[in-house]
Amino acid sequence: MLVPRKKNEDLRNYSVLPFDAARDTRLHGTAALSVLCVLCTYTDQLGVTWVSQGRIAKDMGISRTAVTRQIKNLIDFGYIEKVKKFSKHQKSDSLKVVFKRAPKDLNEAKANLTAAEQIRIEEQREQARKEQLHNYNQTRQKQGLNPIQQPVDNSVDKQTTCYPQMSHQPVTHRGNTNENIITNNNNIIYNDARRFCALFLRICNEYGTPRNINDRDIQTVSHWIKDGLTMEDWSAILKNHAEYCYKNRRDMARGIGYFQVPVSKALGKSKDYRANDIIKGIVKGKRL
Repeated sequence: MLVPRKKNEDLRNYSVLPFDAARDTRLHGTAALSVLCVLCTYTDQLGVTWVSQGRIAKDMGISRTAVTRQIKNLIDFGYIEKVKKFSKHQKSDSLKVVFKRAPKDLNEAKANLTAAEQIRIEEQREQARKEQLHNYNQTRQKQGLNPIQQPVDNSVDKQTTCYPQMSHQPVTHRGNTNENIITNNNNIIYNDARRFCALFLRICNEYGTPRNINDRDIQTVSHWIKDGLTMEDWSAILKNHAEYCYKNRRDMARGIGYFQVPVSKALGKSKDYRANDIIKGIVKGKRL
């Protein structure tokens, strides 16, 4: 029988930090090394964390100002660096622990992870986005403002995103009904695109050629889904590609963009089928 876990129980048992930090005489006996040790208990497989400085201060029993000062020292020493935030509602900075022998680019670091690890990271960040949005909406409600909907993808450039801009959508007499419908539809498309990409990662991993995905890949798949690509079509495309690679002893495609041509063909066939169904429906019962 499983023992029920207490709510908000701290399950951290260890910290993974750069070995060079332990050998650095500048950090011997300093609070900076302790802050780095605590910081590393919050990092994911990419060495990235968005834990707040207030939380670190609470863990260590010191002031937030002291944590801020030590983080600045760690940045100056080259052991951590600031990276791009993954959510516009994220209050704390995203920090990446620097390992000398590890890839500095996040996309390159993702390529070294298995498909399961990549998906796990995406799920963790998606959960964090929801929590950040929830906290943001609580603050808005205290200020007497209406809550906002879950954003589709904050990391995609608004000028190139495939989702319609909310400012151009009509508002009905019931308020933002149309906006809510469109936002919910966009959320469904975004989640489906992630499932499509996850299937690609799993197949590549099982084939023995692990691959990685990025936000642009999810955006591309979202375009395809909006054009009519189904999971059945996508599965057939991946199956045909895997069989071709196995038969000809070739590696799996390195990215989602490779499938632009087969996807276009699949969408073309589906459109032809729909057109034929429409024609049949029009002429049915109207022949002389």
